[in-house]
Amino acid sequence: MINRLSNYKDLFFIFVWRELLIRYKQTAIGVLWALIQPLSMMVLFVIVFGHVLNINTNGYPRSLFYFAGLVPWTLFSASVNASINSLTDHRDLITKIYFPRELIIFSKVSVFVADFLISGMLLAVMLFLYNIPFTLNSLWVIPLCGLLLLFTDSVCLLLTVINVFYRDIRLASGLKRLGFNNWLAVR
Repeated sequence: MINRLSNYKDLFFIFVWRELLIRYKQTAIGVLWALIQPLSMMVLFVIVFGHVLNINTNGYPRSLFYFAGLVPWTLFSASVNASINSLTDHRDLITKIYFPRELIIFSKVSVFVADFLISGMLLAVMLFLYNIPFTLNSLWVIPLCGLLLLFTDSVCLLLTVINVFYRDIRLASGLKRLGFNNWLAVR
């Protein structure tokens, strides 16, 4: 499969570039949305779980604790919600020419990987500002991010293929049902 996909790497980069342009075209603050979305959710979590429910974070700063959880979750949920309709939305392209169909799904996920990397840099800055020491255990983040990406791609592939046959999948996903799918895609 990797050999087959590597033959179409130029097409993959064109798809990614197109998705990035669609996502950030005509936005006032552009790529800053990659920071604003998890930061706003972090503020909400700190208020609700930190102050209202008074959840224990084992001595870690609440904002850092919640932001560290939101960064990978944002990658997963946004990727799944954006990729569910990717094959049905590109039906005309798929039926006219041959290329690996996974490229469309992987290009959708790649846009959110870019957001993940930007948010991850902010998380590293927050770790530095809160004086959280870097230890050898911190290196586990690298294989865990790889597993997160593999899991996200797998779930996206599975749900997208199921959505081709049963359109209930897009209705069952949370953000699609609430009507936020256009907001996430255009942001």
